[in-house]
Amino acid sequence: MSMEIASFGRIKVYKCKSGYIIHNTEYPFNTREEKWHTHINKKGMALIIAKNVYECLTPKTRNYYLLISHIRLSDNEEYIAKIQHLIDVHNRNKKNKFHNRGGRKVG
Repeated sequence: MSMEIASFGRIKVYKCKSGYIIHNTEYPFNTREEKWHTHINKKGMALIIAKNVYECLTPKTRNYYLLISHIRLSDNEEYIAKIQHLIDVHNRNKKNKFHNRGGRKVG
């Protein structure tokens, strides 16, 4: 049985045996569908994600899983587009980085 530890409007954070579950309570909790809830290991990160989604704040993280978690919880199309843009920019920059793997050889 999970216990509610925090609430940000319609976004609830629950403690469960394997970590934390964040759920958008405007929609039914369906374990087969990935939308409207997400699983997070750390309490602090779960609270940050819940607050970000509730207040439509841009997350500081560029971690793919955490950004997708923001999208899964939100029903605000503008916010989803903003987060998706962060993911797209991150992926584009990731591909364009130059890595000098070899050192300069002398003589």
